[in-house]
Amino acid sequence: MQRSVIRAPAYHPDKLINLLADYNLDVAVFDTAMEVDSVIEIENRSIENTGTDVFFVHPTYLSGTYLQPGNVAINEQPFSNIFTGIIAQGGLLAKYGRFYAPLYRQATPPSFLGNPNFEAQAAAVSVAYGDVHAAFMHYLDHQSGGNDFILAAHSQGSYLLSMLLQDVIAEDESLRERMIAAVPAGVAAIYDDPGEGPGAWWNGLDLCSTIEQCGCVMNWRSFPEGHNMGLNPVNSGSPAFNPLLVDSGWVARVIDPELDYFYQDSLFYGNEPEPLRYYIAPNGGDVNGSGTGFVAFDGLYSIRHRRTSTQGVGFWLEHTPAENDQRPDDLANEEDDPLFEFWGYHRKDYHVYLFALLEQLDAKLESCGALGNSFHTESNGRIEVFPNPSANHVQLMYGRLPLSDTDVEVYSLSGKSVKRGRTTESGSLNLDGLPAGLYLLKCKRGTVKVAVE
Repeated sequence: MQRSVIRAPAYHPDKLINLLADYNLDVAVFDTAMEVDSVIEIENRSIENTGTDVFFVHPTYLSGTYLQPGNVAINEQPFSNIFTGIIAQGGLLAKYGRFYAPLYRQATPPSFLGNPNFEAQAAAVSVAYGDVHAAFMHYLDHQSGGNDFILAAHSQGSYLLSMLLQDVIAEDESLRERMIAAVPAGVAAIYDDPGEGPGAWWNGLDLCSTIEQCGCVMNWRSFPEGHNMGLNPVNSGSPAFNPLLVDSGWVARVIDPELDYFYQDSLFYGNEPEPLRYYIAPNGGDVNGSGTGFVAFDGLYSIRHRRTSTQGVGFWLEHTPAENDQRPDDLANEEDDPLFEFWGYHRKDYHVYLFALLEQLDAKLESCGALGNSFHTESNGRIEVFPNPSANHVQLMYGRLPLSDTDVEVYSLSGKSVKRGRTTESGSLNLDGLPAGLYLLKCKRGTVKVAVE
């Protein structure tokens, strides 16, 4: 099948008009009286080269009525919905670094639902995937500079990202080493054999078995308490059943519904119900004048990991408000969706699990030393730090010279500023008082990572 040419991006660090770059990523946490209890400050690094990039593939955003498998030209797509939807789902990932999100010729909903003709489905998916593949290869060839990356997606985007994992990442050891994690959420295309092991839709990539593990794949879906997980019967319209995609080399094999187990991340939330930490949604209309980009409700729902069959697995959620709780039940709005019985809280998957996702990505970055010992700066120089790891003092060098008399701000990997200082004439910087861990030292010349023991 033919490859596509690179097409215009939704978000790109060098794009002249970039709504995400100016978006406030802070999260206002509201109490039961709908008053701001606290604000989680999150720095927007969507155009900053931190050494880690984010590549996000958006889900289906279409406004027309479509009866057949096919594709929608980019100039016929609802740009406003796409742009705001990307921010709503993946915008907070911009805390990690430069944010890339391609536009692509979306496959129509009949390409994924019901019983589409395999040839028609493969043709539609190949066009959409071709655009995503071209965008990612353009990023690798012209923008990445060897950076590590996080791959994330939802719904249709997750099918396309899963193909990218098999087609590009799985067979390339150097890319596997640079991938912090892949997050194709909201679809049942990720599955494994019972027990631990690699995903079956791609070769050589493991499902995440610990929170700190890097180079692995995470996936989740969300349903109301007691749901059949939307897989009774199994959706035969899933591309995971299409042998033509195997022939193209974009998936390793098709699903065997009698043998395969669908995968569901259960590392953050287990099988027993517990309060959902921070249901996070965009702050549309600036709720109660908080001035933040997002709002969060802590403990408004209970959540648990459940498996009801080989394919029926996901999170079960239940609305558990406190007495006189004034916080809105955002998930209740999903019950009017005509596909609710099939896919549950599908459109809210990221709102449900976003806090847990960020916590796990933070842990992966810290555990794996993902950013390396130094970053390339805009001036093509390199900052180096000695010794690394360090107990309390380091020396910063730029090229072969000490980085003298320079203001430096120290950040945790979660993006929080924890210390400020100034280097001496010899480039020495005092890190005394910092707890053991990994930190980013940022100055006018660029950024470098250091481990404090």
